This record gives sequence, C-alpha cells and structure tokens, in this order.
Amino acid sequence: MSHPTRRLLAALGPDPAVPADADLLNRFARTRDAGAFELLVHRHAPLVLRACRGVLRDRHAAEDAAQATFLALARQAGSVRGDTLPGWLFRVARRVAARAARRHLPTVDAEPDAIPTAPTPMPTPDPAEVHALHDELARLPEAYRSPLLLAYFEGLTYPEVARRLGWPLGTVTGRVARAKTALAVRLARRGFAPAVLAVAAEEVSAGFAAVTTGAAVAYTAGVGTGASAAVTELAGREVRRAATTKLVRLAGAVVVCGAVTLSLGASSGGDPPAAPPAPPQQAPPAPPRVPAAANPKAVVGKGFFVAPVTTDLQRRMLRGSEASRAVVWVDGPVLLRAASADETGGALRAVQSALAGYEPERGRSVVHVAVHYSWDYKQTGGVTLAYALDGAAARAGYVPATRSVYLHARGYSLADHTARLRDGVGADAPEPGVGDDRVRAFRVRTPLSRVLTNGADGVVDIRTPLDAGPGGTVPAAVEKSADAALAALALPRGGTVDFLFEAADPTRGGEATAIRSAAQRWATAHGLVFGTLGRVSER
Repeated sequence: MSHPTRRLLAALGPDPAVPADADLLNRFARTRDAGAFELLVHRHAPLVLRACRGVLRDRHAAEDAAQATFLALARQAGSVRGDTLPGWLFRVARRVAARAARRHLPTVDAEPDAIPTAPTPMPTPDPAEVHALHDELARLPEAYRSPLLLAYFEGLTYPEVARRLGWPLGTVTGRVARAKTALAVRLARRGFAPAVLAVAAEEVSAGFAAVTTGAAVAYTAGVGTGASAAVTELAGREVRRAATTKLVRLAGAVVVCGAVTLSLGASSGGDPPAAPPAPPQQAPPAPPRVPAAANPKAVVGKGFFVAPVTTDLQRRMLRGSEASRAVVWVDGPVLLRAASADETGGALRAVQSALAGYEPERGRSVVHVAVHYSWDYKQTGGVTLAYALDGAAARAGYVPATRSVYLHARGYSLADHTARLRDGVGADAPEPGVGDDRVRAFRVRTPLSRVLTNGADGVVDIRTPLDAGPGGTVPAAVEKSADAALAALALPRGGTVDFLFEAADPTRGGEATAIRSAAQRWATAHGLVFGTLGRVSER
C-alpha cells in the first residue's frame, strides 16, 4: 500500500471513510458510477475467481466465468444487499462456472493485459476436496457464509471484515468461529480434513478490474460490452434465471394472498360496517412570517473549499438537480502530500463539519465532489482520497453525486479560485434567468458561480438537446431564442459569456463544432467575449 494511502487510512482512524459494499452498490445502481463498480470488482475478484476455479480447471475459462458473474451483478445491483454480497457472488459464480463447464466455454482472449493468452493449468488442491468445501460453504446460512468468505477467500483481517459488512467485531469473530466449526464437522463426515479451508486470496490479473468494469457499464446500458459472446451469454442466462425466480416467488405470494383474502371474506359473513365519519378538523393557525435566513457561507481550507449550492445556475453547471446542496472542491496533491495523518484527517473532518453545517436532508441532499490534479502528478492514493471524501460526505448526511476529476497544468493553484469565495461578495444574491424554454441566460452574481465559470460575467444555457456530432446544426428556433436571451441579459460590452448545452445523443462523442461556432457568433454579435462551451446533463 502506498505511503499517501496509508496516511489517509490512518487519518480516518478506526472508522475509515472507504465506503461499504452497500454504498457502492447503491451508487452504481443510481448513477452507473464506474469507479464504484471498479472498487467492488477489486474487492471481490479474488473471491469470485477462486469460486470459479473450484469448478473450472483452466484459468482462462475461470476468468471468463468470473467476468460473467460481475456482468450479472451490474444488471442486478439495485436488488442485492450489501451485507450479503459476498455470499451472492459466491453462489452466482458457482452457477456460472458450472454452466461454462457444461458448455465447454471457449477460451477467447478479450484483453491481453487482463487474461493469459493460453490456458494455464492451475495448482489447486484435490478437486474432490475443493468441490466438497464449496458445497458445504453454499449450505451455510448467509450470516455465517459472508464473513467466512471475506476472511478466507479474500484474505481480510477480522477488523476489515467487520468494517466491510458494517458489523461489530465481536459478531464477526463469533460467526467465523462457529462457521469454521460447522464446516469442520461437515467436511469430516465426507472424509476430508478441515485444513482444506486455507486463507488464500486468489491472484487476479492486473487489468481484470478495469476491463470487467468497462464491460459491466456497457452491459447495463445495452451496448457492446467488449467481452466475448460466450461471457455475455453466460451473464444473460444468470440474469434471466434471477428474473424467472423472482416471478415465480411473486406468483406464489399472490396465490397465498388471494387464498387468505378469500378465507377472510368467507368468514366475515357480509360487508363490514361503515366507518363513522371523521370529526371536522379546524385549520391550524398560519405560522408567523419570519425573515429568510442568509445562505450559509463557504468554508475555505488548505487544499480544499466547501460551498453551499443556492441557485439554479449553479445546479446546471454542476449537472445537478433540486437535491444538489453543496460542492466540495479539492486540490488532490495538497491533501495527498500533507505532512502528517493529523493534517490530512483535519482537512477531511473540516470538510465533513462544513457539509453538516448546511443542514442536509439526510439521504436525499446531494454533494458534488471535484478533485483536481496536475497533468504530471502520479495519482498514488487518489482512489482512496476520492472515496474518503465520499465517506465524509455520507457521514454528514449527503448522497455523493458522480465524482469529477480534472487535470491541469503544473501551475494550477486552488488559491486562484478561493479568493472569489473569501470575499463573499454576492453570497446571498439570486441568479434569475431570462429567456424561454429553449435558451436561458444568467448573470453570474454569486462567489461559487464565479468559481465555476472562472470569472465569467454570464452564462447562456441551451436547453434544447442539440446534435453535437460531426455535421450537426443549430435549429433556427434555438438561434432566435439565444439572440433574444442575450439581448435581455444586457451584459456590458466586453464581458465574458460561457455556454452550456445538452447533447441529443450523449453516448456519441464529437467536438460540437457547429454549436461552438454558433456560440462564438452570438457572443460577438452582442459585443461579448466567448468563454467556454460545456455539456450539461449527461443522460
């Protein structure tokens, strides 16, 4: 583990902010955050691969089956409980590997970095012992199987297992001990020694997590995964099996409920008596009018700032919604190169305290996290820093939005931006828009908006989705609306104006040449300087 990562974890103390499986599953299910899913793959690939290798002797085939297991997880992320994820993965991996064995899954190289180019015999214990062990593991109750799998298939310590599952350490220790005793008895009945359960975290190829994550995100979007057809078919069969099982259970529940309803109706002997009318209620007195409180202030620290989100313009620039409540802006190298764990921990605690001060609606308010690096900076510890920030936000009561990572020239300095927050000018100012449903224009008035635009005077928000690909054009109606919105905005000549737009097809890249040319033309026509063009709402 790198030095910055160790310092971050030390700064977080016994309750590190690295999120639990449940948080990562929820985040991927809501926002398709590839980073959250990649961390899940990093965590559980040893478990899944070891389960697959217990069925498939060929390492290449086992990795294909493991990849198919994670593709199935991606499709079902919203229905899997975080504290049962290890057991869920173990069961699904065994089923997928068994199907692959029956079908003689071909070994096709999907990624040279991630999968060996030839079948590799695997130095595993006696197959009969492994088969017996996996059978008995599958028969354990989930509450005992999950901690045992994390401890012996992923090689975690008991405190790490407790943090991963969100359980007390004593619960983990007791359940693992009872599970080992039960396994020893059951294996002995089958003629095997308990020593077959050995701590052995499976070695996973360097590129497996990245390749699998890319395939999983594409699979959930219904586009090409980059995985082999056999892998995709294995994942599809598991997803269809889960859907069929769910329907069968639902049908059974409906039959039972129907029988109970009929039974109750038959025994009632007639219609129930009508309920007495509710007494009239008097309207409560109107609450006294109180003056609106001023917006909470931004907090600026060494290497970071935290600010409340207070206007629609800020939400649009942050790709947010009505639930957006705050933004955290971090200079990654400053926090990662802090002199001590106390200094790093102090910054993280300050972020959490500032966020909590904005009185979020727990579990609903959204925070937007932006982490900045220089182009030449090696992001050692960057993943841990990002999830530490997410954890601080979650403890303050927020739902983290999809994280943004920016790269800059070596001379980037957060202080260049925080000066606009420190002066506090216009912190409580409204930023009303002018225009119509196609195009809205805003004057930049608040400190946070000045930071987000890097000092622009106005923002034009094109709300009609446009074709950003090669050959795309701007409809005449949008041209007319943009001209009218800029005229109504009446910025001083020589001012800078930024433009936002939505892509009609956000999955397709492109330079948005036509949109950029139109924006530059509109700015010039009104005596303004074109600033930047950015996308909004990656739908």
